[in-house]
Amino acid sequence: MSLFYAYAISVVIPTNASSYQLGSGNYVITFANRAVADEWWRAITDIAKTDSNYVNITRVTPQLYNYDYSKINIATTISNANKAQSFYDRVFFTPFSGALSIIPLIDITDHISGTTYFIRSKISPDTFWYVDPSSSVVTASKSHRTKFRISYADNDNKKSNNVMINSDSIKITIAFEACSCNSNSAVFVQSDGELEIKKKGTDFKFGDIVNQHGAFEIGEIATGTVDSASIFKTADGEAWELV
Repeated sequence: MSLFYAYAISVVIPTNASSYQLGSGNYVITFANRAVADEWWRAITDIAKTDSNYVNITRVTPQLYNYDYSKINIATTISNANKAQSFYDRVFFTPFSGALSIIPLIDITDHISGTTYFIRSKISPDTFWYVDPSSSVVTASKSHRTKFRISYADNDNKKSNNVMINSDSIKITIAFEACSCNSNSAVFVQSDGELEIKKKGTDFKFGDIVNQHGAFEIGEIATGTVDSASIFKTADGEAWELV
């Protein structure tokens, strides 16, 4: 996984005006990878529940944060004695002034709990998870795709923000009616690891999907076409992504 970059922009609202102004304390943030960026943000919002200064940090997009420098210097979040301090060797802040320093901007999907996604293979981006309307088995397909809703699991839904991280427990449900079950049907792991749709699904970890070596793989293709191959949960699977 490659380095991931974001801007942290200090924004000040003058007391006698309604317009925003750029303040001092602008940074380029370098994260070890995209997953670390989301984990750092979870730590920030966790701290904000007890330290009101951290409430002044806002995640606008995965690559842009705004904050009030008069309340907190965002670069100190990894040096203060709190939960975010553990990121000191995986997050770096580089100050800049004047024109924005150019960072690699990438088109990425934000991982927001409760949002609907297609799930596709990273090594074969034309291959998607699919549930045939006449079946309840989750298969890999190059010609069809099913949209799934990914949300915090019922026992893991009290989070300080809605950006999912690898350690979160999640449930995967069909977003729209797509099989002989109903639209609330969830992905369930059978005893042999094969994924199918049932009323009550299995709780997964978000990292099962997005880790470099995920927990899902395409089973043996018996008919010569990937559209017939089931998806299985395994200890060492393939890399998948949400789109």
